Amino acid sequence: MPLPEISVIVPIYNAEKYLRRCIDSILAQTYNDFELLLVDDGSKDGSGAICDEYSQKDSRVRVFHKPNGGVSSARNLGLDNARGEWIAFADADDWVEADWLNSRMALIQADCDLVCCGFQIHKVDSSAIINKGVNYNGDNTGMVELLIQTGMEGSLWNKLFRSSIIKSQNLKFNSTFRFREDEEFFFRYLVFCNKCASTDSPMYHYYEPDWIKYQSQWNTHASFYLVVSIYDSYHKLRVSNESLRSELDNLLLFILRKQPRRFFNNIMLYQNATGASMFSVCAMLVANSIKKVLS
Repeated sequence: MPLPEISVIVPIYNAEKYLRRCIDSILAQTYNDFELLLVDDGSKDGSGAICDEYSQKDSRVRVFHKPNGGVSSARNLGLDNARGEWIAFADADDWVEADWLNSRMALIQADCDLVCCGFQIHKVDSSAIINKGVNYNGDNTGMVELLIQTGMEGSLWNKLFRSSIIKSQNLKFNSTFRFREDEEFFFRYLVFCNKCASTDSPMYHYYEPDWIKYQSQWNTHASFYLVVSIYDSYHKLRVSNESLRSELDNLLLFILRKQPRRFFNNIMLYQNATGASMFSVCAMLVANSIKKVLS
């Protein structure tokens, strides 16, 4: 049996209310050369049974059941089992247009490593719909600048990732991150990209949750590592977007004020784990944070 061109990974936890809508929309794609990996992350509702039902009806569906470990561990299990040349992600409470895959595959050229499409945001607390999308064909630095300007850098589900890069660089999601883990993964991936392409056609429908409940998660041990990892990727990509740089400085400043001893201990731990080149970036961040404290 030939390998599929695309592996679509869907992490699932207690999503039975929306899951059929998500799966049906993916299976209705005009582009058929894909496999659908449904990763049941220890759901306590009927999500697991729904997954098994679809695997019995459609040979493209592969199901994996695991103990609950969070969305990052679920995505990692999907990556470990993906057979496609390209990797796509979707969330279990979202849905896609019929050309979600085809619109991006049409943009791929020989040296292309990342392909994006537009999307619509459906807010949980209102009927408002927000459209986001960009048209682009160029290198990774120009791509990241454009995504930052339009607020599209943090999403996974509007992007196609080349599987060979993920495997050769051993890129995985960090399971200790509970917030912005998708953005952190994306920028580590983007460092190894050459050419990128994007269409502004809105092919993905994102059901935006209530982000207020996530705000307290910045005051965690893992937040330091997440922010520094994102900052390091910006540094390697030579990004000059000052608004994003300022945002990251402010997030580190928040951690510094809440947990000063842990902040500086983490600087030393991170140096030991990643080497002196990363330490210079950390030192610059500390300097920026201290300046803000004293100002």
